Amino acid sequence: MSRIESTGYSDLLVRQLGTLRTQLDGLSQQLSTGVRSQTYGGLGTERDLALAYQSKLNRVESFQQTISTLDVRMQVGDKTLTQLADLVSGLKGNLDPNAFNLSTNGVTDAQTFSLDSLNAFTALLNTDVAGRYLFSGSATDTKPVVGVEEMMDGANGKAGLKQVTSERLIADQGSDGRGRLALSSGGGTVDLTEDGAHPFGMKLSAVTTTLTNATVTGPTGSPASLNVVFSGQPQVGDKLTVTFTLPDGTTSKVELIAGDTTDTAKNTFQIGATAADTADNLKSLLDDEIVTVANTDLVAASAMQAGNEFFDTAGGGAPLRVDGPPFATATALIADPTNATTVQWYRGTNDASTARNDITARVDTSVVVNYGMRANEQAFSWTLRQMAVIAAADVSGGTATDSEVHTQLLLRAKGNLGIPAGVQSIEAVEVEVAAAAQAASQAETRHTAMAATYQKVIDDTINTDQTEVATKLIALQTQMQASYQATSILYKLSLTNYL
Repeated sequence: MSRIESTGYSDLLVRQLGTLRTQLDGLSQQLSTGVRSQTYGGLGTERDLALAYQSKLNRVESFQQTISTLDVRMQVGDKTLTQLADLVSGLKGNLDPNAFNLSTNGVTDAQTFSLDSLNAFTALLNTDVAGRYLFSGSATDTKPVVGVEEMMDGANGKAGLKQVTSERLIADQGSDGRGRLALSSGGGTVDLTEDGAHPFGMKLSAVTTTLTNATVTGPTGSPASLNVVFSGQPQVGDKLTVTFTLPDGTTSKVELIAGDTTDTAKNTFQIGATAADTADNLKSLLDDEIVTVANTDLVAASAMQAGNEFFDTAGGGAPLRVDGPPFATATALIADPTNATTVQWYRGTNDASTARNDITARVDTSVVVNYGMRANEQAFSWTLRQMAVIAAADVSGGTATDSEVHTQLLLRAKGNLGIPAGVQSIEAVEVEVAAAAQAASQAETRHTAMAATYQKVIDDTINTDQTEVATKLIALQTQMQASYQATSILYKLSLTNYL
């Protein structure tokens, strides 16, 4: 009976040794790897906790990767916006309306500087980060702005800015070069009338008068007209001032002064022998003044408006141009949204949606930042058109009229570069993009803190206490040595030992 019990006891010891060996292997692995188990299943009841916090950590790390990528794009975008703003400031400071110095190639210093600025401005709007264009809206793989040469001169039979500007000037000046105005006199009456209800030419805006023995009516009606009827003779020094609204919204005034003689240099018309003679003399001087305005102020205003219509495509618009030929009698503008006959200077996303919403990034569970930009936003196209219009002007004749056109262009451009009220500025875009960057930065700060917290929970759940493991390992080794000795003794008790 004792021999059977002894054999059973030794088998038990062998099984215990197997168990201890398994435990020893486990502790040895924990000591070498620093973790409790090579699988989540080996963590027992703490498995769910480790998995939950690992999922949280993975989500945070995904946000951090998004923010890292976003940060690179925003840094480049911020530097680009700063450079664009610097170009605007530099251009404004170098436009001197009083300087008219033609170079040997027929352009002024201001035109040369404007063209250089246009090239630099366009290159910045075509900035990309790893092949993603920053100013194309959601069409990040599309270069947003065409080359300056194509923009100005056209390509493949399609009109560029210069042709669009030329057609607009013909429509604004009219066939007789008088700004689409009709002027007549007879029987002591002078009549001045717009030639139709359309967007072209000089519009009668206002009239003021100190003329005695004369009745001035208007401007009234559509198309507008004004009427001067002399019932007698005016006094020397009496004045009639007519204000015209030009295509770009600016105004130009002509002042006509009654005098003893007609002197265009002094803007005087001769008081005639009769009221009819006086009316004829007033009409003649007014005609000279209209022609002068039509060849100076109107040229500059027409060019500016052509630039507005060519470049103002934000919100889904297309370049506009005069519906012609014939252009001199045109009465409407037409759009070319299909790029069939007119260069589309901007090729990126163009619809009625907000540009910032073109590019979005989720940087936290409930935080999405919007940082899209389009080159045809007013903040950029507004400056682009000032540069392009100046560069496109033809003042190569060097005449006094060319000089005055140049002056009027630069006055308008310089004023526009001051960013009038209601015009989006580059700084405004910078503020909006900076707000998105700040939101991402704040999210990154939160993620860094949370990642550390999540990682600690995971580490505490998965990792081992090396000192504790080493102590257990030593104790286990001691226990195993004792078990080995006991097993060895028992196995030496063979059946012959009991016989």
